[in-house]
Amino acid sequence: MSEWFEEWFNSPEYLNIYSHRSLNEADEFAKTLTDAFKFPESCKTLDLACGAGRHAIAFACLGHDVTAIDISQSLLDEAHRETDKQKLKVNYLNADIRTFKSADKFDLVLNVFTSFGYSEKDEENLSVFRTAENNLKDGGSFVFDFLNENYVKKTLVPYSRNISGGTVFEQVREIKNNFVMKDIIIQSDGKINTFNERVKMYDSERLTAELENAGLTVESVWGDYKGGEFVKDYSPRFIAVCRKK
Repeated sequence: MSEWFEEWFNSPEYLNIYSHRSLNEADEFAKTLTDAFKFPESCKTLDLACGAGRHAIAFACLGHDVTAIDISQSLLDEAHRETDKQKLKVNYLNADIRTFKSADKFDLVLNVFTSFGYSEKDEENLSVFRTAENNLKDGGSFVFDFLNENYVKKTLVPYSRNISGGTVFEQVREIKNNFVMKDIIIQSDGKINTFNERVKMYDSERLTAELENAGLTVESVWGDYKGGEFVKDYSPRFIAVCRKK
């Protein structure tokens, strides 16, 4: 039986829900990271769970040699289309971030936009850190971007509804058993489809400890995509920039 994210990420409606996440947003984040940590233009970069390729494309635009993997072939197809449109080169692979192992080693590994915590089992979620460490060169960098548990608890919106092109999108959210749960109801042409998202929450102390346990030294933690200071109760994101020990 397929896991929830395999069905949802391969749905044509997935990109409609997250259409507000733009290429410009990814470009700005990539430039902010590069300016702060001086990643070289010749950087060999691996994007774990690249989705439709926003961040892979952003780093390719900066001159990086990018390999990007995702479990969803439909999202990879979209990434290919946008990459070709921009006349860029990215090596896209259909693979699972929990088990991926490349023959190459990378200077920089990314896991961004909450591409983590999809499983009930801690060992499966935390295996992503081991994947990053295994695929990094000695001294290479890992950028891990996840939701901030405390902020989510304070700001979760239980229900939202919007209409786009005649399609109605409803989202019902709750926190249950330490998961952020979301039901997505899509009404279009008289049909109703329902999808689910589920992300397991981890606090900043646990994430920091598990990164260190995986052989990754946490050198900096940001609280937003602009490089703001991480404040446990108020920052929307937990963005850890790590180095392989």
